[in-house]
Amino acid sequence: MPAAAPGAGVLCCWLHPNLTGHLLELAGLLAELEDEVELQPPGSALVDLTRSVRAGHSPGAVAGMVNLVARERYGLALRLGVGPNPFLARLAAIDAHLGAVRKVAVEDAAGFIRGWDVSHLGIARDQAERMRAAGLRSAGDVAAVPPETLRSYVGTDERAHAVHLAAHGIDRRTVTGTPRSDRPVVRRAAPAVEAAWRLITGAES
Repeated sequence: MPAAAPGAGVLCCWLHPNLTGHLLELAGLLAELEDEVELQPPGSALVDLTRSVRAGHSPGAVAGMVNLVARERYGLALRLGVGPNPFLARLAAIDAHLGAVRKVAVEDAAGFIRGWDVSHLGIARDQAERMRAAGLRSAGDVAAVPPETLRSYVGTDERAHAVHLAAHGIDRRTVTGTPRSDRPVVRRAAPAVEAAWRLITGAES
């Protein structure tokens, strides 16, 4: 199956479980970077890095600066994942060490996802249990069977197709901005850190 065309990159930021109450601060920080920030409560957020990449910044460099500014401004501990789509960016963040960035390139997607448990493919717990009982324990197992085989486990042809694509690391979704009415108080990091952040965001000093 052909891989999805790579985009500029998606960044997923995953807060330490003890810090999920700071999701709005994280969202505000990411909104300085890109217009569309998708919140995934209780403690993660997605952002499409198209604007940053067009400005000449690599996704990995942007993720590293987000990590630094979040820590310096708010004391946030993050796991960060960069991938060609929201699904892989999220898995990369789960796989990352705390305070580190895990990058998954589009050409590495199939190998990266192959060993993940089927529960990570966007299915319900009971569906995952039935699939495991039938020998479909990993994303690699699911990728190896035709989508029609999956219908009896996930209910519809549409869902079977989506799960089959996920098993290949393909996600057709785009990052969708989450409307927010609350605006957190913005703290500032050390001047050198803020200056480096303005270079990434393109904000005027």
